[in-house]
Amino acid sequence: MIDINWIFGGDFLTPESYLPGAKWESALYSPENIRAYEAVLNAFYVDRVAPDPVSGAEQWSNGVAGSLLSGGLAMDWTGWWALTSIVRADNTLYEFGIAPPPKVVTRNATLYNDPWFMSSKTQHPEEAWTFIKFATSPESLAKYAEYQGMPPARHSSFIEGFVPAFSEKLGIPGNVLMEAFMGSVLHGRSRYEAADMGVEPFITPYLVEIVSREVPIESGLEQAHEHLNRFLAEQQEAFGQL
Repeated sequence: MIDINWIFGGDFLTPESYLPGAKWESALYSPENIRAYEAVLNAFYVDRVAPDPVSGAEQWSNGVAGSLLSGGLAMDWTGWWALTSIVRADNTLYEFGIAPPPKVVTRNATLYNDPWFMSSKTQHPEEAWTFIKFATSPESLAKYAEYQGMPPARHSSFIEGFVPAFSEKLGIPGNVLMEAFMGSVLHGRSRYEAADMGVEPFITPYLVEIVSREVPIESGLEQAHEHLNRFLAEQQEAFGQL
């Protein structure tokens, strides 16, 4: 999760890498990222407040749908889609609340979105546009939010549909949901900043070695940093941007 790096002031890439026409460069081997993964390992193995990626992998991967609802976890770092799991489970084990990610340097968390696209090569532009207008209408977005648990992009659908519906089902005041949502937008960063370059799948094996304690944090990040720079150079050349 790049969120971990962000809240400690780190990142996978340098700030310049996100600018148009700039060279893509790794920022993995940095004091901020070292502190971030030290905190992760402490949570796993020292304070034991999170299932470690070996013995607790299955429990952790089940997230809200499994271990949180069964009482195996007290907190889960998840997204708005988890609300539907909580509502549908109708679990009376304990009351649920929503809180922002912990702040160290920042409170940055990943922003996801579900855009609709129309291909420039479609042979049915009118039909595609008709469907997009239907899918993004206030009524459709309100229904989508009800089924998926994710806040709709339209202000009216969010205020009039999403907030009161989930406030009642979760027993959480509407103003608390509003504050959580607005805070996530204010402090959030798009996941596509790094994902579009193929960074996440490339470095995941290196990060798994670190959090599994197969390699030390510093040497693991240094090695991942070197490999990522080579990968980024290859990617940028393949995209014709260098």
